[in-house]
Amino acid sequence: MDKNDFAKNMLMLNILSQSACESQEKELSKKNFLSTDTKIMFLIDSYERISPSFLTQRLKIAKSNIALMCKKLVENGYITQTPDLKDKRIVYYCLTNLGKDYLNEKLSEIQNNLEAVCIKDNIDNINGCIQDLNEMLEKRF
Repeated sequence: MDKNDFAKNMLMLNILSQSACESQEKELSKKNFLSTDTKIMFLIDSYERISPSFLTQRLKIAKSNIALMCKKLVENGYITQTPDLKDKRIVYYCLTNLGKDYLNEKLSEIQNNLEAVCIKDNIDNINGCIQDLNEMLEKRF
């Protein structure tokens, strides 16, 4: 193995995954599957309880915009906002049952769209590799 193979492979993975996500995101966004609201609810569900700062960091969206989007999600009953017990200036968001139902519906629609473009036999292998990579990167970032 060349000393730069890992770096080359990571760079290529980044380029190809961005291209794949951009083309899928355009298609899925037309159907409102990958809306920012869906991404926010997915992150909240993944971490159970998260702060606006965490959402800002992960989604690269201004904190003021996150606050507006989350306010709308709270008003619609998809998430709850609770203050930190020690510092009332800090708030956390949690997904409600209504939010979980909505998110599960969106995830099923996304899954169906992705299965339509992937070779069915390879989905489990691809998913396993992506999961391993996500777990590794999550520990670092």
